[in-house]
Amino acid sequence: MKTRLFRNLLAFTALTVVAHAADYPKVIRLGWVGNKYNKAFTGGIVGYAQETQAWEKEFAKEGIKIEWSFFTGTGPAINEAIANGKIDFASSGDLPSTAGRANGLPTRVIVGGGAGGGTRYILVGANSTIRKPADLKGKRITFQKGTYAHLGWLRYARDVLHIDGDKDTKIISLTGGDQDVALASGGADAIYGGGLDLVDHGVARIIDSIQDENHPTVALNAGSTYTTQKFIDKYPDVVYRWVKVYLQIADKIERNDQKALLRRLDTKSGSALKNVIAAEPDDYRYSNLPIFDDLFRISVEKAIKDEVTFKLVRKPFDVAGTWWDRRFYDRAFAELGLGAKWKDVIDKRAAKAKTLH
Repeated sequence: MKTRLFRNLLAFTALTVVAHAADYPKVIRLGWVGNKYNKAFTGGIVGYAQETQAWEKEFAKEGIKIEWSFFTGTGPAINEAIANGKIDFASSGDLPSTAGRANGLPTRVIVGGGAGGGTRYILVGANSTIRKPADLKGKRITFQKGTYAHLGWLRYARDVLHIDGDKDTKIISLTGGDQDVALASGGADAIYGGGLDLVDHGVARIIDSIQDENHPTVALNAGSTYTTQKFIDKYPDVVYRWVKVYLQIADKIERNDQKALLRRLDTKSGSALKNVIAAEPDDYRYSNLPIFDDLFRISVEKAIKDEVTFKLVRKPFDVAGTWWDRRFYDRAFAELGLGAKWKDVIDKRAAKAKTLH
C-alpha cells in the first residue's frame, strides 16, 4: 500500500514537473529591425532592455534564454521570420506589420504605439540638378519596398508632389547601405528616408524633411509590437511578464530628462550623435510612450486605408477587435499605475486623435 502510494506520488510529481515545464519556452526569440551599419543594437525601450538584459533577468529563474535577431531586411524579413516560426516577439513599421496581418500572419499586437515624431529626410546627390521637391517627378527614388518608407513615399508623392508615386517616378528597392551606394554612385537620384551621414560626407544634401508640423499625413507612422497567437495560447504568463518589463522601461527612460541616455542608445547602432540629435523628437514622452488609444487605432487604420488605395494590401481588416490583444498590456498598465503617471500624454494624444477623424 505504502509502496503504491509512493509510486503514485512520484508519478504525480513527475507529471506536475512536466506540466510546469511546458508553461515556459526554453528560449524567447526577439526579432527587431536591423540597421545599415549591421550592428546588433537598437535604441529606445528595446535598446535599453537589450543593454541592461532586462528580459534575460526577468526570465532567469525559469532558465529561459533570450535570443536576439536584427534583420537588415527590416520589416519584410521580420514577416518572413514570423511566417516560418523563427521569432516570438517583434516590431516593425506600419506597412510591414499591417501587410503581414492582412496576408494571414497570425500576429497579435500586445503593446500600444507612440505618437510619432522626429524627422526623416529626402536626400539627393550633392551635385544633383534637383533643387526643389517638385523636381523629383520622373526621377529614380530609392527606399526598401514593403517598409514604412514605401508607404511614406507614396503618401508624400500624393499629398506633397500631387503625383502618382508609382507611375510618375522610378522606384528602386534597396536596403539602407545599398541606398547610400546607389546615391553616391549616381544609380539613384534620391533617397526617401535617408540618414544624414551622407550629408556629413559631402555626398548628399537635404531636399526636404518630413515632420508632423510640415507634412502631417506623411509623417504618420504607426508601427506595432506583436507576438503570435500560438505563443499567446501556449505561454500567456510569459507574454504578460514580457509586456510588463516593456512598460516599466518605457516609464523609466522615455522622458525628456533622459535625453543623454536615449541619445547614447541611438548611437550604438552606428549613427553619429549630432545626427541623432537632429532627428530626435521635441518631446520624447509624447512621441514614444506606448499607449493603446484612439490615436494609435486611427493611425493604424489610416495606414491600412492608404495601403488599400495604393494597392499594397487587398482589403482592410479589424484592428482593435481582432488584431489587438490588450489583456496583458491593460493588466500591467493598471498594476504599474501608468494611467496617472502618463495622464498628460494620454490627454494630449486624445486631443490629437480628435483632429484625425
